[in-house]
Amino acid sequence: MFKSSCCRTLGLAFLLLAWVSALAPPQALARGACAGETAAVSSSPAPDLRASVLCLVNEARLEHGLPALQQDPRLQAAAQRHTDDMVANHYFAHDSRDGTPFSQRITAAGYQWAATGENLAQGPSTPQLAVQSWIASPVHCRNILAPGFRDLGVGVNPGTANPAASPGTWTQDFGRLTTESAPSTNTTPQAGCPYNLSPISEGPAPTPSAPPLTTNPATTPSPSPSPSPSPSPAPSSAPSPSPSPSPSPSPAPSSAPSPSRSGLTAPPPPPRQPIAAVTRLRLVPSLFRAARSGASATTTADPSRARVSYELDERATVRFRVTRSSDGRRVARRCVPASHTNSRRAACIRYTTLRGSFTRVRGAGADAFTFTGRLDGRALRPGSYRLGATPTVDGRAGPTRWMRFRIVR
Repeated sequence: MFKSSCCRTLGLAFLLLAWVSALAPPQALARGACAGETAAVSSSPAPDLRASVLCLVNEARLEHGLPALQQDPRLQAAAQRHTDDMVANHYFAHDSRDGTPFSQRITAAGYQWAATGENLAQGPSTPQLAVQSWIASPVHCRNILAPGFRDLGVGVNPGTANPAASPGTWTQDFGRLTTESAPSTNTTPQAGCPYNLSPISEGPAPTPSAPPLTTNPATTPSPSPSPSPSPSPAPSSAPSPSPSPSPSPSPAPSSAPSPSRSGLTAPPPPPRQPIAAVTRLRLVPSLFRAARSGASATTTADPSRARVSYELDERATVRFRVTRSSDGRRVARRCVPASHTNSRRAACIRYTTLRGSFTRVRGAGADAFTFTGRLDGRALRPGSYRLGATPTVDGRAGPTRWMRFRIVR
């Protein structure tokens, strides 16, 4: 049995647990093998294990017409640090022990994201088993097949955060930089999640240990989850595959899974879980002075500061961050700092994400607070800014909404 939980994308991530099958479907489907996909986590070099996970993820994406992900060293650093921290301090969650959400860890690693997501797994002994458990879980699968991601970082540790679990702790951090556009808008593969990944042997097949594997996704893309998740099905409810399954006589064509070259079969799609959304975001007045002291947000009304109001369509953690606006020039499709060498280029506005953020955890409906013009313990300097609100449910982030404002002396 695999015990899974998922993702998108920000702020505090709530865990959603779901049971998924640990074995491949009865019919083994042809797909390209990835080097080292059955290598044991306890005895294989970490770079080889990471490369195998990336290869398996891209096998699934390419089969569904999605562009392959690229390994990013910043995402890898964030994923590896969190994996090692979970093992060293015996916990298993998207949030660090101090409450830092995965999205802030990714930002701290130097990756300025426009979209991000996270998957966790505890117990898989090989890259193949880790990806198999994720792709067979709806929320994890939607991170892997998110069309808006470009990059991936993988963390792996042969230890375990839970002494009762099998060895092997894994983290996937997905992302897309603010300077890049989404590589695809095809959401059809996500709508078909979950899938089954058939194993390919590179020698003796690994035998999963008795303790359940625990996988945990956080997307951006709940690359998405809910603070009040539905109870996970009991392990006993998962189908118990026989050692040598045989096909049922005369199966109905409509019920038979359709094979794919990468070894993925599409079972009947489960009800889609919507990504949380922030609506009716307002910031009034948009011109104000920053407070000299205090927190970034307060519930106390203050007419000299900005009142922020918004609505949520479901319970979520909303992360607020600030970007500073500055003049730029368009060079090779990028907005770069203005200088005397590019003064004749087309003008554009550059947005630089500032250090620090703050979060609010709220249920569905309206919320409001006073924004003091302070961030990360400091008052914002006079200038033009944007305040962004990103909702996250179980690690999967919804779209960011922005409001412009200006700090005056």
